[in-house]
Amino acid sequence: MPWWSWLILALGASLAAGLAIAAWIRDNKPGKDHGRLPGLMMWPPGSVPFLVMLDTDISPNGLNEALAWAVNFWRLGAHTSLFAAPGEVPEGGKTVPIMSSDKWPDWPTTECCSKRFGYTNLIQRQGELWSAAVYIDVAMAHTMNERDLRRGLAHELGHVLGLAHDEIEESIMFRSVPVDADPIVTESDKTMLQAMYA
Repeated sequence: MPWWSWLILALGASLAAGLAIAAWIRDNKPGKDHGRLPGLMMWPPGSVPFLVMLDTDISPNGLNEALAWAVNFWRLGAHTSLFAAPGEVPEGGKTVPIMSSDKWPDWPTTECCSKRFGYTNLIQRQGELWSAAVYIDVAMAHTMNERDLRRGLAHELGHVLGLAHDEIEESIMFRSVPVDADPIVTESDKTMLQAMYA
């Protein structure tokens, strides 16, 4: 085999290795957005129960009560203790902050997306979920009625668990808030959570 054939093979192998390393860095770098995961990735053992807390920069104005409702929604609706009870400080587990959208550098500002209430940023490392933070539009939150605020926070907490959007309108994981419908945790989401965290 001529010498230049070996050179081509070596260059090809180097390129393939470089692309693989770049892909790994892209998928594992801190701050990488992994929101809206379809329930295929799980938190490692010892991550739960999650302690959900409002960032100190956020004025409560009813948000603490709505957040307590959202936590209890998952505890009761999914029969799960993946979230610490309101007022409880568990040993171990991950802390999930609720932060202002002002702290999210890529918060959408275009016409189509500027009215978004919240966004959950999930970060993974080596195939497992590593950390989560929920960002909310605080100004919008302070103008929302109690029902929609509770639903919005409970929806984002579903993303913290790794659940994706649901096509069932009554589901808490439906993309938008349906009119005149009480939110539910669907049986498929309950099954998914049991399989992921049992």
